[in-house]
Amino acid sequence: MTLKLVARYADACNVGDDPTTMKQKLAVLKKHCAAVERDYESIHRTSTTLCLMADSDEQALEQLPAERKARLGNRVNTTLIGSPETIRQRLAVYEEAGVQELLLRFIDGTNLEALRRFAQEFIV
Repeated sequence: MTLKLVARYADACNVGDDPTTMKQKLAVLKKHCAAVERDYESIHRTSTTLCLMADSDEQALEQLPAERKARLGNRVNTTLIGSPETIRQRLAVYEEAGVQELLLRFIDGTNLEALRRFAQEFIV
């Protein structure tokens, strides 16, 4: 029902979940847009994910608090947690799913050095 409302009335939507499920949801949104003769591309599509970057995937996982790792389970493999290369690969998957903008929740958002490193690596 929500995606029908988005197709009819919204300028943007934030679709949560793993990229595979997001791709399916956005395909449904596209169909709803067609049904109401709305340009799918006129809807800004966002999602939210966790971010923690380290030199290697293993180091990033070691820095992830145990309770957060337990809550994430296998979903940790779809977040932006890992090496710069892993993060690049996962960003491409989000983009391929149809996400235009990611809202990042940094695991340690008070670590300014980590934020600077991310910015240097990914913000051109």
